[in-house]
Amino acid sequence: AAVSLAIPALAEQPQQPHQPTPTLTAPSEKADEARSESVNLDTAGRTIMRLTEDMVIRGRPCKKGWLRLHPNGVPSSFTVSREIQFGKLQIPADTWVMQNEKSLVLVCAFPSDIEIHGVLCKGTGGAKGVQVALYASGALKRVFLARDCRIQGVPCAANIFSGAVDFYEDGRLKSCKLSDSCTIAGVTYKKGARVQLPATEQRSVASD
Repeated sequence: AAVSLAIPALAEQPQQPHQPTPTLTAPSEKADEARSESVNLDTAGRTIMRLTEDMVIRGRPCKKGWLRLHPNGVPSSFTVSREIQFGKLQIPADTWVMQNEKSLVLVCAFPSDIEIHGVLCKGTGGAKGVQVALYASGALKRVFLARDCRIQGVPCAANIFSGAVDFYEDGRLKSCKLSDSCTIAGVTYKKGARVQLPATEQRSVASD
């Protein structure tokens, strides 16, 4: 029988009608041995563990595999086994998620390219994939584009090495690398330049 490594005080059984729900193996020498091999602490005091089946932990549907838990038991980094809602953002299944001790999602690595608030974000999945940063409200903070596109009139480049696109929390464009020359508020910028847009001033954008 598979051994679940979830800590009983933190794990809840997901509701899956017509299917057996995950159960925790009773303490045994085999379970203790598996737990000692797979549970460790990282330098920040977070628990590193490997689930042998999908589990809901502190309200988050965690997919079987590796995850980290904050000292208070809230999942720190994990892959979601099903879609979850965070603010106005729908996070699809198989997305790698990193969140803080209050269960606020900070970073996502989507399993494939995904359109969020009209922006096509690059997705490659996993902790080493292309990551999207979020504000605590669920608004986009930093993304990497799946292709060049115009955002609020500004030609933004898709480049995973130097092409991060940043937003203010209200959704307005903050900065990007230009995919084409353009004039912003009377100032002309060349293709490839990184521009920083003000948070409050009136903006006018014109292509060269």
